[in-house]
Amino acid sequence: MTTTPTTVYARGVGAIEVKIENSVPPPVTATASWPIIFSQMKVGDSFVVPIGVVGTVRTARYKLPSSEGRKFAFRKIAPDQFRCWRTA
Repeated sequence: MTTTPTTVYARGVGAIEVKIENSVPPPVTATASWPIIFSQMKVGDSFVVPIGVVGTVRTARYKLPSSEGRKFAFRKIAPDQFRCWRTA
């Protein structure tokens, strides 16, 4: 379901048309799936992380509950790759 477009004015932009839409699913974020990977890892497990997403993976690690006592280490293993290990 889509509503009739409404014109609104935004500072610095001017007039823009806004249509309210229904039943449009939100995009799946990259960080949403990393906590699942981290929760499946046992101490000693590791995986390769492409350099382009290492920041996203590190951020996801900090979103884990700290009360669970899981720790991870990241090391650069190639010019374009890191490896993530579960250490505790």
